[in-house]
Amino acid sequence: MVTSFITTNFYFLFLFSTFPALILSSPQTTCPDGKTVINVGYFKEEQPFEVAVKNRWFDTDDACFIFYPQSSGTKAGKKLQNGELQMAAMGSSPFALTLSRGMESTDFYTLHSKGDSQGMVTHPNSQIYSPSDLRSKKVAYVQGSTAHFHSLFIAELFSIPLKEVNFVPMSGGDIQSAWDEGAIDAAFCWGSCLDHIKASGTVLITARALSSWGKETFNNFVYDNAWLAESTHNEDHVKKFTKILANLDLDYINNSDDWGVGDNNIRDCADVCLRDTSTDDFFAASVATLEAFEFFTPTTQISCRYLADPDLNCVQQGTAVSTAATAEFLREQKVITASFPPSFYSDYITSKYVKEAIASSDTLSTFSSLASTYPIAPSWVDVRSEDRVKTVMDSPKVQNMIEGTRTYLKELYDRYLELPELVFSEFLEATCRLCEEALSDGGIGGGKESFGKFQLGVDALMDLKRSSHK
Repeated sequence: MVTSFITTNFYFLFLFSTFPALILSSPQTTCPDGKTVINVGYFKEEQPFEVAVKNRWFDTDDACFIFYPQSSGTKAGKKLQNGELQMAAMGSSPFALTLSRGMESTDFYTLHSKGDSQGMVTHPNSQIYSPSDLRSKKVAYVQGSTAHFHSLFIAELFSIPLKEVNFVPMSGGDIQSAWDEGAIDAAFCWGSCLDHIKASGTVLITARALSSWGKETFNNFVYDNAWLAESTHNEDHVKKFTKILANLDLDYINNSDDWGVGDNNIRDCADVCLRDTSTDDFFAASVATLEAFEFFTPTTQISCRYLADPDLNCVQQGTAVSTAATAEFLREQKVITASFPPSFYSDYITSKYVKEAIASSDTLSTFSSLASTYPIAPSWVDVRSEDRVKTVMDSPKVQNMIEGTRTYLKELYDRYLELPELVFSEFLEATCRLCEEALSDGGIGGGKESFGKFQLGVDALMDLKRSSHK
C-alpha cells in the first residue's frame, strides 16, 4: 500500500521538484521559433507601460519580450548580472546598492516617483502613534529596497538609534503573514503587501512625505550593459521600448479620463499585475494604485532633476546625485561597504533614449498597429495562477539543474519507499508548499536560492523518517 501510494504520488512530487527551471504561467507565454527572447523584470503594481505588455507592443520582427514579476529590485539586479534578465524595473535604492557592488547596468528611464505607493503602516496592536514610538518595536521591510532605505531614514530623521528598533528584513509575502499573526508592529512595503496591511493598520508615513524631506525614492528601467553590447539590434530594442514607455506615460498624464475603472487601459494593467479581475472592486484598486505614483513627462525625465541631458549643462545631475546620496546613506548604515561620488554613478545613467523618444514622430497608434502582426499569447508570466502551465527555460544551466534534480529525487524515491503513508503525505504537502514559495520568491530565476529551499524541505524528510521509526 505504501509503495503504491508513493509510486502514485512520486510523479506529482517530481513535477514540482523541477521548479528551479520552471516558470509557471497561465496561459502559456509563447515566442515564435527563431526570435530572440528578451526577458524583462517588472513589479506587480499598475503602471501605464503594462498596456503595452498586455498587447505585445514591445515585440519586433526579430525579438519577443517576456515580462517576469519580481519580488524586489535587489533580486532583479542579481538576475541582470547573471543574464536571466536583460532589462528590469528597479527602485532607486536597489540601483544604488547593486551599482556600488559592481553591477554593470544603466538607468535609461525614470518610471515614477514613489509618492503614496509606499509607506510605513502600524499594526492596530502596536501602540505606535508617532515615529518616536518605533523604539523597541519590530519593524519589517524588504531587504535592499526603497522601503528599506526609507525605514532607515525615518530612524535618522527622528533621531532614533538603529539598535533601538528591531528592524527585520522579510519578503512581501512574509510581511503579510507576520502581520496577520501579530508578529510585527509595523512594516514599510508596497503593492499587494501595502494594500493588505493598510486594510487593518494605520499609515504612519508615506514615501511622498519622506521624499519631500530630502530623500526621494523612485523606480527606473535599467538594461544590462553586457547584453546591450552584444548586438546593435539590442540598442534598437531599447529605443523602441523607451518610445512606448514615454508615449504611454504621456497618455496617462494628459488623458487620465481614459484610465478609469471601466476602461481597457486599466483592465490591461490589472491583468498584467495578476489581479482578480472578476469584479470592478479590483479595477478600482488598480486605478488607486496608479494614482498613488507620480509619473513624469519625457521632458521632465531628461531635466536636471533626473537623467540630466548633457545639453542642459546641469550643475548637478539629479539621478546621479540622489544615487550617490542613497549609496552613502546605505554605507553609513552598513548595508554596503563602499559608496562613490555622483560622477561614478552618472556613467550608468543616460538620457539618450528618452531624448530620442521626444524627437520621434511615433505615437501609440504606431505601436498598436504593428502589434497586430505578432502572436496574441500573453507576454507576461503568471507565477500565481492555479491554472498551472509549465515552461522550461531552454538553457544549459537550467537543463543541468533539471537533470540534477531528477537524480536527487530518484535517490529519495529509492531510499524512502518504506516511509509510513501518513508521514510521506505530510512531507509531500510541506515540500510542495516550499516549491510554491520558492517560485513566488524567485520568479524567473529562483535558481540556487529556490533550490536550496526545496533541499531544506527534502532534508526534513530524513527527520520524519527517523522519528517514524523511533
